[in-house]
Amino acid sequence: MRRGVWCLLVVAVTLVSPLSARGELEPEPGEDYHCVAVVAGEEEDGELVLTPWVCYGDPDDRDARALELTDSSQRRIPDPGLDKGALAASFTLGTHYDGYNGTGSSLTVVGGSCSGGWWNTPSNFSNKTSSSYHGCPRLRHYDLPNKGGASWTTTGSGSTVNLTSFNNRTESVQYLP
Repeated sequence: MRRGVWCLLVVAVTLVSPLSARGELEPEPGEDYHCVAVVAGEEEDGELVLTPWVCYGDPDDRDARALELTDSSQRRIPDPGLDKGALAASFTLGTHYDGYNGTGSSLTVVGGSCSGGWWNTPSNFSNKTSSSYHGCPRLRHYDLPNKGGASWTTTGSGSTVNLTSFNNRTESVQYLP
């Protein structure tokens, strides 16, 4: 119970407070950054509604933040900015890196379902993904925003997979069972 209350507080604070002293996905040029966002809802077409990105200079800080945000209870957290509230996160859906083998800058999405939800990459991370960690069994990387253009599906829940021939071509990502 105590962990659940802590996670509830962390998610609630994340949704209503300024999220990063460095700004949302505005890292210093040439510096690696490691950001995390939480699935706060889903549009009718499956597009995931994400909280603003919280960025860190150290991937260990990002991982600690993602761990803080996880909660297996799947409760809805009241949020005045969202009609339905935010779904309490339960695990990392995926982490996307701008280098091979899980290196370089990264974006981590924390949520509660691998049922086909998708999101568009922020403009300064578009066409930079070289590898992805799988929290979900399958990740589908699309060449264009809104699941447009060619796609590349990677598999391997719990592993990091290089995008090889789809390197630096991702503008939207879908999480699949």
